[in-house]
Amino acid sequence: MPEISPLRPDQVAEAKQLIYSVAHELFHERDTLQEAVAYYESKRHLRDVDDFQHSYFENAGTFLVLTDGGRLIGTGGLRRLSHDTAEIKRLWLLPE
Repeated sequence: MPEISPLRPDQVAEAKQLIYSVAHELFHERDTLQEAVAYYESKRHLRDVDDFQHSYFENAGTFLVLTDGGRLIGTGGLRRLSHDTAEIKRLWLLPE
C-alpha cells in the first residue's frame, strides 16, 4: 500500500531522479535523460530540493514523498510564500 511521508535526507537523490525522469518524459527537452539531468543540475533547477530542510520545513512548509514497497513513486512540496499564501511545488508522479 502506498505511503506518504516527509522527505528524508537519504531520499533526496532518488526524489530528484524521479523529477528529472518524469520531466524528461513529458517535455523531451534533451535527447537523453542523462543530458537532461546534466543540464538541469548545471542550472541548479532543484536547489530547493537539495536544501529541502530550509526551503520547506524551516519556512512552515513541507516536502512529501509517496512510496510503494519502499520505492519512491511521487513527490510534492508545499511552500509558504506569506502568512496567508502558499504554493504547491515539485508535484511529480511516475506515470505507471
